[in-house]
Amino acid sequence: MRGIGVKQAELEYTVLGSMLVLDRCLTYGAAFLNEGVFLVKEHQEIFSVLKTYSEQGGSVESGLVEEFFKKAFKDRKPKEREGLENKLLLLVEYAVDNFELFANYCEELVKRYEKRRIGEIAKKLSDGEISEEEAAEELLKKTTAPNVISQENALLNFLKLYEEEDPFPFVPAYHHEFDLKVRFEHITVVAARPGIGKTVFALAMAKRQAENGHPVLFFSQELPVKDDIIPRLIAMELGVSLESIKGQFASLSQVVEATGRIEKLPIRYIDGKITVPQFAAIVHAHREWLTEGEKRGIIYIDYLQFFKPHKNGMTQKDKIDYAMDVCVELTKELRVPIVMLAQINRQVATGKKIRPTMDHLKGSGDIEQSATNVLILHRDLENSPDALEVFIDKSRLKGRSRLVIPFIKGFPDLDGRFVKEVSTEPEPEIQGFEDIEF
Repeated sequence: MRGIGVKQAELEYTVLGSMLVLDRCLTYGAAFLNEGVFLVKEHQEIFSVLKTYSEQGGSVESGLVEEFFKKAFKDRKPKEREGLENKLLLLVEYAVDNFELFANYCEELVKRYEKRRIGEIAKKLSDGEISEEEAAEELLKKTTAPNVISQENALLNFLKLYEEEDPFPFVPAYHHEFDLKVRFEHITVVAARPGIGKTVFALAMAKRQAENGHPVLFFSQELPVKDDIIPRLIAMELGVSLESIKGQFASLSQVVEATGRIEKLPIRYIDGKITVPQFAAIVHAHREWLTEGEKRGIIYIDYLQFFKPHKNGMTQKDKIDYAMDVCVELTKELRVPIVMLAQINRQVATGKKIRPTMDHLKGSGDIEQSATNVLILHRDLENSPDALEVFIDKSRLKGRSRLVIPFIKGFPDLDGRFVKEVSTEPEPEIQGFEDIEF
């Protein structure tokens, strides 16, 4: 037991001892633990034997496990075999006959194992033994099976969560009509054809959230931050078109004043294309900044299909499926919502009566399945270019719905900074949305 706290040793004794005497504990432990949760080498060996025995349908309550261990240890040296057999007798003394208590011990073992594993990965990374990508992949590996939770415990866990002031990963958009229909929680996908306004929509939302104190981590994989992202933010701040900034038509004093205001916003940018493991590593590096302030942070990805493959031979579908899996795990672990922009297939016909749907998302069906919300942006560029239609095709808050946001001078006007009111033509009849009441 050298180097192991007494509590850890007792945990291991109790878990293995209970698996040695009760079939229910044997099957549960074999299914939901692995050798890594045990620190003592002999305990790892005993668990491995018990797991194999359980998978073969063995019963410890009938006493047959003794013969199974004899076969498993038959090739050991006499002294080693005697030591293992004595260890079995010691473990049995720590067995408990309360299954719920046993399950709690198993849960504690797994928690300690995960903490050790994360520490070991961090040390390898700091020592230069592994790269950031390799560290991120290791962190995201699922090392244990899912927990089995009773109805009673599930309800108790929910009530504990509900008692918290901020129980769910949720960041408002600070736009009244939008917040009534959808909210940024878990995974939100914002999709549109090229040129409709995905990036400026995301920037406008991120800007409002940052203005209200939410840290924003913005991954700009398509547009350079200095040349394209910052000019758009300044234009939105001044209420002018992007051309006014890029063409230097706005006065220098106005630009300097706007720069001073947006400089204070809690936004950090990641500039350029990256792999999914790099994305995960960067998010983990900003974990404290995103989660430990007064207000919850939010992550934007512009955009999903631009992630670089991190393995040779990865297809676009493989890459997107992997990215979605990683984002789902990250938002669960960090409790920080992620907004990812996505492309609509270019071959989708454009026009006044045709608008994209979730079926037109480019890459994989996993996008729709994994997302909490799916927003489809659409503009009739010929007849109503100053109206951005947001079709909420999937939302936990209100289901499917639709709203229209003024789109002035190339930007969604979320706060009336460009114009107070915009008159638009009567709403067109749009294919694929006829059965919905607005």
